[in-house]
Amino acid sequence: MTALEPSLPIRYPAQVGPYRVDGRDLLVIAGPCVMESEALCLEVAEALKGTAASLGLPFVFKASFDKANRTALESFRGPGLTKGLEVLAKGEGASWRARHDRCA
Repeated sequence: MTALEPSLPIRYPAQVGPYRVDGRDLLVIAGPCVMESEALCLEVAEALKGTAASLGLPFVFKASFDKANRTALESFRGPGLTKGLEVLAKGEGASWRARHDRCA
């Protein structure tokens, strides 16, 4: 077994945009825990995209626009659904995906 071979078969493969997650190939899903600003979000996305491309890895950007699981009520949760989707819409193509964290 190589490092990229799954140790257990994946019972329920998933489709993430153009990518199939089935345990055979590595898919990088990365991004900030919460969208702090549009500029930072886009900067992080471009940096991660460049790194993944230089390594020849498929990449899906994720960022939470409503991070509800904060330890303090006054903690920043993100820009909210409408603004968060506006920011994500400025990204490129199908490799951009929104993730709305309610309980993770």
